[in-house]
Amino acid sequence: PLLRFIGPMYSNLIEFNPETDDANDIRGDLAESWEMAEDGLTYTFHLVENARWHDGEPLTSDDVMFSFLSMTCPDCIEVMEGQRRNRILFRKNIDLDGSRAVDPFTVEIKTKFPSPDFISQLAMDVNKIVPEHVASKILQTAKVPEELVGSGPFKYVNLTKAVGYEHE
Repeated sequence: PLLRFIGPMYSNLIEFNPETDDANDIRGDLAESWEMAEDGLTYTFHLVENARWHDGEPLTSDDVMFSFLSMTCPDCIEVMEGQRRNRILFRKNIDLDGSRAVDPFTVEIKTKFPSPDFISQLAMDVNKIVPEHVASKILQTAKVPEELVGSGPFKYVNLTKAVGYEHE
């Protein structure tokens, strides 16, 4: 599956903290903070303002909203096991009509009902934030990996078919 290869090139909004033994410890990745409204339906995420894609473009709330649309898209390409299950959960739970980019670095995600495990589901590794400005082009041309533009700690260097891949 593709995400095993491209996963290190992308960031999540939030992630399980790999630096602790606590399986419930969730920390921000692209979100520096977040809060849930008293109604238990609205989550507000505040993005790291200096986050950039590998091509130098700023990572904004529009990218996050585009990614949430992709996460709930029934016809989008699945790049990792588990993504189908998460798409079904997110489609049933996320109210995209009520969700919005508040400003370039703030996103409100509205859920249809209170969901105690929404944050844990969102922290799963299959929920990568992708760049709106190149994602549709990549999905149309399927030129992987040369055109991939990530935000994560690694950049693509080389792929040797049936052998492995290299990141820097």
